[in-house]
Formats: sequence, structure tokens, C-alpha cells
Amino acid sequence: YVILTIFLPYLYKRFKIAQKFRWISKVLKLAKFINFLVFLKTFKYRSLVERVLKIKLHQVRLNLERNLDFTYINRVIVWNAFGKAMTSFLPILDFTKITSFFVSTASITSYAHVDSSDLEGICGIC
Repeated sequence: YVILTIFLPYLYKRFKIAQKFRWISKVLKLAKFINFLVFLKTFKYRSLVERVLKIKLHQVRLNLERNLDFTYINRVIVWNAFGKAMTSFLPILDFTKITSFFVSTASITSYAHVDSSDLEGICGIC
């Protein structure tokens, strides 16, 4: 299985056999496509190598309960959607107006200079 799935494709690409024998690559692609269609119908052999070696898929335990936590994938989906929304929304914004708004808001709410002697009896948290 390892020889047919790893070493032969490596040698095939390494020595550029596809350029010398184009008909082999076409026949191989057609056979892979036909095998894929047959796999979708029967669910027995996933690849040509498994079909040649007659390696079948089977379930180890039929009544296996699958407990899946979708929290992580849900977070990924939400952040991906948020990122896509931001990439379409951010070009519309005018950042010069936004920064001028925050600068004007910060200048209005800035506190007058407070002397440190006035803060001695005041709680630091309050």
C-alpha cells in the first residue's frame, strides 16, 4: 500500500513520466474518476490502489455513539463570517471622520490638571 500510494507517485513526478507518456496520465485520470463514481455508489474502495489491493472499508463498531462538541467549529464559522462582513464593510468607512470624532470626544472629556495633593484622601479604586 505504501509503495503504491507514496513511492510510485513520487517517482512518477520526479522523472516526469507524465510528459513522456501523456496517454498514461489520461487513462489514470479517467480510471480515478470512474473509481470515484463507483465509490459514491458502493462505498467500498476509496482509491484505485485500494481497489487493486482489494482493501475494503468497514466499521469497527456499528453502534458507536459519537459525541461531538461543535463549540469550536461554531466559533470558527462565526469569526469567519464576521471577517468576511468586515472586509466588505470597511472600505465604505471614512477613517478621517471617525478619527476626528474620537479626537473631539476625547478633548471634551479630558480632565483638567489635578494636583497630586488633592488625591491623598481619595480611594484609588473609586
